[in-house]
Amino acid sequence: MRRGEVKTMTTSNRGCLACGSLNADGPVCAECSCDPFMMEEARKQAAKGRLLENVERLYSPAQAYLKQGNVDQLWNDILSYQKDSIPDFTKWRNKMSVGLVPAQARRVLEIGVGSGHAVHFLQKWFPGVEIYGTDVSSRAIARASSLFRGTFAAAPVGVLPWPELKFDAILMLEVLEHIEAPRVFETLRWLRSHLSESGVLIVSVPLESVADLKKSYFICPHCGDLVHPIGHVRSYSDLEPIRFELEQSGFLVERIQWLAGGKYFGIPRQWLRFLFPKRITPMVAILRCRVARRQF
Repeated sequence: MRRGEVKTMTTSNRGCLACGSLNADGPVCAECSCDPFMMEEARKQAAKGRLLENVERLYSPAQAYLKQGNVDQLWNDILSYQKDSIPDFTKWRNKMSVGLVPAQARRVLEIGVGSGHAVHFLQKWFPGVEIYGTDVSSRAIARASSLFRGTFAAAPVGVLPWPELKFDAILMLEVLEHIEAPRVFETLRWLRSHLSESGVLIVSVPLESVADLKKSYFICPHCGDLVHPIGHVRSYSDLEPIRFELEQSGFLVERIQWLAGGKYFGIPRQWLRFLFPKRITPMVAILRCRVARRQF
């Protein structure tokens, strides 16, 4: 292999990416292809092995995947009843994310403004910047419009009310794990199309394993479907899956921050993480990306 090439692997003699069964006729066996949690595991293994030839099949809507329910109602309820179980960490995570916005940025967009923490820091640290924001929750948009300067609109991910604009920075914090697998690449490439030539995309995701994700799901007594308390449909337990998806969507990851919340005997776990990296695991990864020069 020449220097600088990306090494890729094939599924030959590997069996099912999710369970390891040798009876798989393709990247996953028939049983795992019907299980949305096993398909998340298969996508993770494909990312780790750089199995590029299987991307379309693993993210195809023909395979099982976790689905969103009434997401706008969910977030209206969360904001109405203050259901954020870790508000201090949420605010800190947004603060750290806004800290990655380039100082020369003149127009910034946030997808999923939520409680408005990121907009608050953008307004405070970038007094001259044009701020735009969208959210599926009409309540979030009404709140942001009343509290902050900027232009805000209710819109689902993938729809931009200002399609003619390019942005120097786009923030999408704790949103990607809510995007159904078949829409991931479409969504990331849509974001890329709205960045200026030197613009950056800043994303954050919770580091949640497939096992932890599965434990959080329950059967909805109203519709009978599997649902998640706050709408997570993807698992990002380590760096490789999200890096893989970003790179395949035309981005270059240039910086990563790991955040560990809470305290241990009064000492912030974020400080202890550097002393005990194997024992103190981060809760969130923040990635800043630029558009890759190579065309996809």
